[in-house]
Amino acid sequence: MELQEWYKKELEPHMKHNPFFAAVPTVELIDNSTKYNAVLCTPHPFAPGVTGFCKEKHEKKTLKKIDVVEVMNAFNIHTLNQKAVDWAKQLNKGFTAGSDGHTTPELGTALTFGKGNTVEEFLTSLKKRESVAVGKEESLFHKAVISLLKEETYIKKAKEHHEAFRLIESQYGTEATYLKKKEDHERSALLHYFRIHHW
Repeated sequence: MELQEWYKKELEPHMKHNPFFAAVPTVELIDNSTKYNAVLCTPHPFAPGVTGFCKEKHEKKTLKKIDVVEVMNAFNIHTLNQKAVDWAKQLNKGFTAGSDGHTTPELGTALTFGKGNTVEEFLTSLKKRESVAVGKEESLFHKAVISLLKEETYIKKAKEHHEAFRLIESQYGTEATYLKKKEDHERSALLHYFRIHHW
């Protein structure tokens, strides 16, 4: 019930313009979620592109609100999962694992184990850093197949709702914005380097 309430109040209003993407800042989403009986997790914090939580700098007060870090993401590469492990240890946060499953074949490739006989006890064990994250990173071939299945699902949904443009905007628009910001930052850093060392 509480999850449904959170979705309707905190997420759904931000998806009116684009049903495939919630246009809400991460910090705002975290702050709003603390009003509920929730365990806050950062999924794949070092994922490639725009989707990783650590692509932006966050204040200490925001990081304190996070309970657990997804350190084993089956769709991620090993190096980036290891970075998540190191970051979670640095922040003294509990571990979780996730398949990143957008389609049925992906489910079960990564699991989070915790103590407890009830959902409440299990969630408490996550907060107490008593959980164990297990799983396997998918092969490049499997990732390619799953990506095609994912896109097929989204394209079908977009066609049904006549939202093809919104799909393109959500899938590639945010990524393009991130890459543009990164390019601008790197160009600025390069100019700064040349000013110091060559002028």
